Amino acid sequence: MPADHSGGFASLHPAVSIGYFVLVIGVSVFVPHPVLLACSVLGALVLCLQLRGGRSTLRLLAGLVPLALIAAAINPLFNHQGVTIIGQIGGNPVTREALLYGAALACMLVAMLLWFTCYNVVVTTEKFLAVFGRIIPSLALTVSMALRFVPRYLRQLKAITAAQRGLGRNSASVTDSPGGDKYPWGVCHAANLLNRLRNSFAVLSILTSWALESALDTADSMHARGYGLPGRSAYRPFRFTARDAGALALILTCAAVVIVALTSGVVSAQYLPSLQLNLGAAGLPANARNLLIACAYGAFGLLCLLPVLFELQEEVAWRISRSTI
Repeated sequence: MPADHSGGFASLHPAVSIGYFVLVIGVSVFVPHPVLLACSVLGALVLCLQLRGGRSTLRLLAGLVPLALIAAAINPLFNHQGVTIIGQIGGNPVTREALLYGAALACMLVAMLLWFTCYNVVVTTEKFLAVFGRIIPSLALTVSMALRFVPRYLRQLKAITAAQRGLGRNSASVTDSPGGDKYPWGVCHAANLLNRLRNSFAVLSILTSWALESALDTADSMHARGYGLPGRSAYRPFRFTARDAGALALILTCAAVVIVALTSGVVSAQYLPSLQLNLGAAGLPANARNLLIACAYGAFGLLCLLPVLFELQEEVAWRISRSTI
């Protein structure tokens, strides 16, 4: 079972959490450097294990790994650039560089999806509204309601489907058709198809009615709370503390090192036509370049593992407090 997320990284101010995810997701998506991608995937995977638990993470990986393999295999099938030919498919060359670029794209996809999964656990609707409610209140409310309604509708759809199945209104199979072998297979198949369509429309009708009623209840609740009235105040449960300031300073420091290395070209990646890493800022001395590269790797690795370290710190503090009772 996933752990309680009342402390650790999730307890930081929402602006710090949202800024962190924007930073790591942005670097993971727009910088296809193999070392940075490896740090991103590792950090997101460990954080996902801490937030969601092992079983839920394994189910997530069961869908992500085949998707990543397909994404990695598609690129060399359509992209034939590269100087190192390792084989041919249908008369078209397959290059090592295209394979590596496909693997980098697959890692980018996995990292992005894992980070967004962690984002959904850490940044709740309340936190999103706390950050953007004053800046863009209408858009923030619309986005938060839309993100909230999708999982809510899916849960309600499952509940309605289970209730209909309990009433015996699920679609019948061919073997359950009336008359057994009396009717040919084609007739039974058509009857099953019509039965499925009828039950699906019934479920859709129930879900639509529930959605309309829920929308009316939401509108009445917002009106009763004075939404839209001039001068209406809002309760802000989040306060920016010294702990948040320390976390923000650490995040900005790591981000500054990574941004300097990326903008100067000291940390860079080129896959086509040949694999070339860290070729920028050739005028710098070799020792300075190597030091900046090592600092960039370490800073981004620390940045990706920062939520994990916060979670570990919270767990250690909790165990120490329990041992003193």
